[in-house]
Amino acid sequence: MSNEQLLVITEQLILLSAFLGGFSATFLAAILVIDPNKKMANWVVVLSAISACSFVVCATSSVALVNGLQATQEALEAGFVTLQGARIISGLSMALGLFSLLASIGMSGWLRDKTTGITTSCVAAVAIIIVGVFV
Repeated sequence: MSNEQLLVITEQLILLSAFLGGFSATFLAAILVIDPNKKMANWVVVLSAISACSFVVCATSSVALVNGLQATQEALEAGFVTLQGARIISGLSMALGLFSLLASIGMSGWLRDKTTGITTSCVAAVAIIIVGVFV
């Protein structure tokens, strides 16, 4: 994969992770006002926090990767291990963020009632399978 292709993909990853990170943080804030005595609410809060933090890590490591890719060829060769590390961290944190966000969305329906919980869990399960195919 050329540096130009990697730059374009990474820039798209930055945009997506920043958007989803904002959504996850908003979702987390909304869930925090739910009755804390509901055990399911605690799981949704934890998954939302993992998701939001994962997207922040993804955006940050992707920005570092873009900055590294715009360096000279000599600097790129010297810092290849660092760029590979940033790329791996970026990809893993995006995957973790996506799966934890979908899981928290799936579990959130249980805060309302059983029917809503089953529905949101089924929809999230389908989304997790589809995302799993593409990740």
